[in-house]
Amino acid sequence: MKPKDELNFNNLIKNYNYLRKVKEATEDYLDKKKVNKLIALLREAISKRKLSLEVWELDKFRDNYFGYKGVIGAFKVRKVNMTYYLIFVPWNNDERISLVVYLNDSKLPIFGRFNCKIIGKNSFFYYNYYSVKRDGKNALRKELFYKKYGEGYALIKLPRKVEEVDLFIQELVYLSDVIDEINREV
Repeated sequence: MKPKDELNFNNLIKNYNYLRKVKEATEDYLDKKKVNKLIALLREAISKRKLSLEVWELDKFRDNYFGYKGVIGAFKVRKVNMTYYLIFVPWNNDERISLVVYLNDSKLPIFGRFNCKIIGKNSFFYYNYYSVKRDGKNALRKELFYKKYGEGYALIKLPRKVEEVDLFIQELVYLSDVIDEINREV
């Protein structure tokens, strides 16, 4: 696996044209159709062992473990000394789906509530960084996020084929690590 900064830099270079067009992008959201396709790709990548990290589906995931009802899909990703839970849940109504990510056995998510952006023929997770802690250090947290991503948001391309799933998971893990690092530093 590539070092975090190299992965982030390569991602920014690869998506440079998309990053310039974010403000012109079509707003969208994750719906059941997109999520079901993504879950099918994740399952296929797991079965074909196409992933650089340990990933498995949580078949008997208890809806109430993290306080969600109607979990659509749940996956566990393990990297050296960290475990990530990727949970797809309905958000407010059955049409909008959110991907919520937890680290280790924390009861609080590291992030969630993604929007989607469509740029050209590609769909991206769009995560706009914000911090709502009441300690007066939110501006510093946002500045640290800018240093890592070059913008106040992260774009993660939704995979369209099984070969793209590994990079998708690596980028989700990287985003989780960045947010966790910011929360620990400040």
